[in-house]
Amino acid sequence: QKIVQQLEETKVFRSVSVTTPGFINFTVTDDNLTSSEVVWFNITEVNDIPYFNPSLTDMNATENVSFIYDANATDEENATLSFSDNTTIFNISNTTGIINFTPANSQLGNYSINISVNDGVNTNSTIILFRVLVANQLPNITSFWPNQTNISVKENLSILFNITATDPDNDTL
Repeated sequence: QKIVQQLEETKVFRSVSVTTPGFINFTVTDDNLTSSEVVWFNITEVNDIPYFNPSLTDMNATENVSFIYDANATDEENATLSFSDNTTIFNISNTTGIINFTPANSQLGNYSINISVNDGVNTNSTIILFRVLVANQLPNITSFWPNQTNISVKENLSILFNITATDPDNDTL
């Protein structure tokens, strides 16, 4: 039992980072003797999952305004990437990851959209909240007084105008 304790106390562990295959020589030395063992070390590559870079976040688009977004992704093995989505309001380019469309009034609302990138082996997906917002609409003059289209005022006199208007977006006028 004493020998086991002594051996446990003298063990030394080192962490070594190996990036290429090759031989590794393990050597142990005490006060008088050295022992070695040579082993072949091989690295087996694994396919890393592609990832969005930068990460996808929630997005807003405005009706009748062109929306363009480039979903960039990276693959550690430099494989050809393909992109996809699960929505009918736009299509992401399979090869470039670019979303390019103009939302219509009929598409107003909030959508939960899954955007994916695939390297031929692994798929990475991100679900985002995509909002199509109402475009700012023109306010409307509903009445004005005097209601003439050609008004004359004598010099050094003033005239009072009364204008009534509404805004379909309920913005302050």
